[in-house]
Amino acid sequence: MPPVLGSRRRREEIVRLAETSGLADVADMAERFSVSASTIRRDLARLESAGRLARTYGGARVAQSHSEPSLQQRIGEAFADKLAIARWAADQVDPGDSLLLDAGSTVAALAHRLRIAQA
Repeated sequence: MPPVLGSRRRREEIVRLAETSGLADVADMAERFSVSASTIRRDLARLESAGRLARTYGGARVAQSHSEPSLQQRIGEAFADKLAIARWAADQVDPGDSLLLDAGSTVAALAHRLRIAQA
């Protein structure tokens, strides 16, 4: 029977396993660390919220090191240009037109501009 590790040490070992094998499996880890699958799932949730792992069905993998900037960060990039595009695009919309907007920081600026134009 393997020695029982403390939760912090166990989580570090889980990350190490995911880094070396590419994928950490809940059932395998539960057996390896002599804990329940629920305990491993809680560890994975905590590691995911810390950005160390990304959960998968039945386990976890190493989180991507190149994270995408948040919407808040992207809105601040080239802000004046995005506002200019939003103003121009909003001027192209006539009353009664229907729009389908996708996600994105420039589209968010357009949606905000359209809301202001409606008021």
